[in-house]
Amino acid sequence: MSLSINQFIQALRLKEVAILSGFFMIGSAFGIHTIDSHEIVKLGLVLFISTGIVSSLYSLNAYTDNVKDEINPRLDSLKKVSRQFFLWYFIVSLPVFLACSFTFHYDFGLLTSVLALVGTLYSLPRFGLKNNPLLGTVAHFLFSVTAFNAGYAAFQDISLDSFYLSCYFGLIFSGGHLHHQVIDYESDLKSSVKTLAVWWGVARTEFGSLILFTLAAVVWIGSLYQGRIGKEEFVPLFVAYLIQATTFIRYRNGSYQDRIDYRSGYRFLYLSAFVLVAVLRLWKL
Repeated sequence: MSLSINQFIQALRLKEVAILSGFFMIGSAFGIHTIDSHEIVKLGLVLFISTGIVSSLYSLNAYTDNVKDEINPRLDSLKKVSRQFFLWYFIVSLPVFLACSFTFHYDFGLLTSVLALVGTLYSLPRFGLKNNPLLGTVAHFLFSVTAFNAGYAAFQDISLDSFYLSCYFGLIFSGGHLHHQVIDYESDLKSSVKTLAVWWGVARTEFGSLILFTLAAVVWIGSLYQGRIGKEEFVPLFVAYLIQATTFIRYRNGSYQDRIDYRSGYRFLYLSAFVLVAVLRLWKL
């Protein structure tokens, strides 16, 4: 079957890959000390390596979830690529990008190896972390915390400050993961996938997602009062939360399309805020 480049991009879910790679980049923005040609090259390498590692882990997940994903309308693009492609892409690309990460920076390599281990354990068939309603969410928290600290470690040693800040982004990602389960509730129920939404119900999972986003906002407030961030970092992300919490009232208990629209809305809010925070931090250097 002949496939276009665009179809492969869709099958590799590069939009989601870009979101996860963003945790590396925001960690780099908090870790970088100065802006010069050398540091810009390092930022480019962080982006390149993180994109490669995350895409390989998504491929493993696509391979192990192939049968379940066939009835999920959100993942129609995966049906256009053979299952073996995803397996071989994972087998070949993950070792290559892990080797690149160690060559680039030893601590970065260690943390990306931990991230790869978490991602692999998450996607294992039958015994993977994603098959447990709670452990799947914990894995998403660990993934984003590790990704943030890996990006940070490329520029300076990780610290209590970097770990505390990474917990904010971990809670954001975990809250998004719970809403992701709400979106896939009907298809997961048909496939007998044991997600928290299937186990706990849509309404409770939606509320649980908002609680995690709210806890993230509390951590961000704490970061401001403890002097870990300034007002220029605090305001964009806190405003994003306030808008999201308001729109939650409009979209909760809505249709499938309402769930998609709500996710698209808060993704745009947080992405815009992340970019603004990164630009403001780099501007101060």
